[in-house]
Amino acid sequence: MSGPATRVFVARLAGVVVFDPNGDQVGRVRDVIVVLRTGNQQPRVLGLMVEVPPRRAIFLPITRVTGIEAGAVMTTGTVSLRRFAKRDAETLVLGDLLDRKATLTETGEKVTVTDVAMEHTRTRDWLLTKVAVRADGRRVRRRGAIRVVDWDAVDGLSLLEHAQGAANLLAAFDQLRPADLASVMHDLSVKRRAEVAAALDDERLADVLEELSEEEQVEILATLDGRELERWTYQRPFDYVPLEGANFVVLADYVTTEDGSGLVHQAPAFGADDLATCRAYGLPVVNPVGPDGHFLSELPGVGGVFFKDADTQLVADLEARGLLLRHVPYEHAYPHCWRCHTPLMYYALPSWYVRTTAVKDELLAQNEATNWYPATIKHGRYGDWLNNNIDWALSRSRYWGTPLPIWRCQHDHQVCVGSLAELEEPVDLVDVFRRPEHCGDVAREAAAAGAGALWLQLGIVSPEARRVAEEHGMDYVEDACTAIVHRRL
Repeated sequence: MSGPATRVFVARLAGVVVFDPNGDQVGRVRDVIVVLRTGNQQPRVLGLMVEVPPRRAIFLPITRVTGIEAGAVMTTGTVSLRRFAKRDAETLVLGDLLDRKATLTETGEKVTVTDVAMEHTRTRDWLLTKVAVRADGRRVRRRGAIRVVDWDAVDGLSLLEHAQGAANLLAAFDQLRPADLASVMHDLSVKRRAEVAAALDDERLADVLEELSEEEQVEILATLDGRELERWTYQRPFDYVPLEGANFVVLADYVTTEDGSGLVHQAPAFGADDLATCRAYGLPVVNPVGPDGHFLSELPGVGGVFFKDADTQLVADLEARGLLLRHVPYEHAYPHCWRCHTPLMYYALPSWYVRTTAVKDELLAQNEATNWYPATIKHGRYGDWLNNNIDWALSRSRYWGTPLPIWRCQHDHQVCVGSLAELEEPVDLVDVFRRPEHCGDVAREAAAAGAGALWLQLGIVSPEARRVAEEHGMDYVEDACTAIVHRRL
C-alpha cells in the first residue's frame, strides 16, 4: 500500500474526495489556494477549496490535511463550513494559473501552463515547486510535448495577464456535471469567468447557464464599491415607527456578500454589532417590540403579533405593494430556548457596568506575572478572555439576588455606597447619602439598578470569599472576589 504523496499535481486533485478521520465524505476538491511571492520564489499553499453539499465552497486549511493519497484527501475532521471568499492576495491554482502564458527563463521560449505541482517540504509546508508547460504553437498533445520544469525556471507567473485561455482549466473539470461546473465558475473572477465561457462550446455553455441564476446570466455593465454607497439616502419600505433623518446607508465589516446580498437592515435594539454601528453614525435606538416578543399594539398591520410570526405578513405586504424583488429564505444559525424551542431575540436593556477596559493593560500584566496550573490557561482560555475584554455588565433584571447599592435623590443624582464600613460609621444614615459634589440633597430611594451578576455575588456574599480573604490577607471586597473567579476558571 502506497503512503501519502509528497508531490501532487493540482489538476489531478480536481474532484478528489475529501474524507474525515472516520472515513466519512466531507466534499470534493475544486481548487488549491496559494499566495504568490515576489520574483520567482515558490508560492506557499494556504489550503484547498472544497465543495460541500449543497454546492457550497469552503476553505480547508492545508494544516488540516493529514494526507493526500490516490483518489482521497484525509483531514483532521475539524472543518469550518463558512463559505469561502477569495482575498485579493490569494490565487487559485486551477482558476488563475492554468493556461497562463509564461516564458522559460533560460531560453526565452514562450510556453503555456498546463499544470502545477505542490510539494510537502521538510518544514511541513506545502509549496508550488514544479510547473508543467507546453510550448506555444503545438496544438496537438503528443508524448514529449509537455515538459515539467522548476517553478523558478519560469517567468510571468506572478504577473496578472490580460489575455488567458481556458483549455487546460476545462480539461481539469471535463468530467464535471453542468451544475458543478456552474458552481466552479461562480467562484472565479469576472475576468476568468468570461474566458471560460468563451472557451466552452455552445451546448456545454447552454447547460451550464441553465444552472446559474438569472442575475448571473446577465452581463454586468458597471459595479460600485460598497464604500461608494456610504450615506446614500433611500426610501424605507415600512414607516411604522418615526425615523427622521435616519434612512441612509452605513458601512460595517461584518456584512458579507457570501451569506446574503451584502445589504442588511440595522436593528440597534436587537444586536450588539448593529448597536455599535448605529452609535458610530449617530442613529437612534428604536424598539417597536415589547419584552414579551410581540410588536407593540399601536403598530399598524403587525401590532400584537409575535415578532417571528410577523415575517409572512411583512413579506406579503411588500409583494402587494410591488416592492418585493425576490424572497429568498437564507438558512442561518438562530438562538432558540433549549426547553421549549421558542425563537429568542436579543434585546437592548439599560445596565450598570464596571469599566474594565480602562485597566486592560494592567490586567494583562498581572496575568503575565501569574503562575497558572495548568499553564495553558494563561494564554488560552483566560488570556483570550483578557485580550477580548469588554466592560463588565454588573446588573441583571431579576426578582432575586443581591441589590446593587445605588441610591438617587429627587434630582436624579445617583450615588453608590462603597462598603459596609461606610454604613457602619457612627453617623446618621441619612448623611451617608449626602454628596456635596451633587446637589447636597438626600437620597431617599434605591435606584432601579437591578440585582448583581452571579460572579459579583460569589465574591461578595460567599463565605468562601471571606475565608480566602482572611487566609491571604487580601481586601475582602476586591481581591477575594477576583480570587474566587480565578479558582472557578
